[in-house]
Amino acid sequence: MDNSLEKNSQEMLQEEILQLKRENVFLKKEVDFLKEQPQKLLEPKEIKEKMEINNTASFQEAIRAGNLNEAAAWLEKVKSDPKYDAWWLDHRSREIMRAFCNAGQLDEAEKYIDYAQSEEGRRGRKEKIERLRRQAA
Repeated sequence: MDNSLEKNSQEMLQEEILQLKRENVFLKKEVDFLKEQPQKLLEPKEIKEKMEINNTASFQEAIRAGNLNEAAAWLEKVKSDPKYDAWWLDHRSREIMRAFCNAGQLDEAEKYIDYAQSEEGRRGRKEKIERLRRQAA
């Protein structure tokens, strides 16, 4: 009995380590992206011509182009699609939340707090929005 419990614990730890490694790779890519185009993310964006969003790449392009409402609508549409898992939704919701924060649309950004997979992630998102609200006041 103890062996199976220990094995389950080891499997859970291995899965958690794998998840952290995936998040680390994602964050490294995100940092590289921010280094390449810092002004694009910090300046308010004009809404450009309507884009067709049908995958992660076009979702991210819509965000870069400033089509935040369109990107948000697509995310809502696909969030229960089994093709996209909780990890994917966590990261995409972080991207759209960050874009809304950068655009000063904190009420819109706040909608994505509960999309975080962990309590720590939800707390971090909430604290970020509260901090931005205090700065704007």
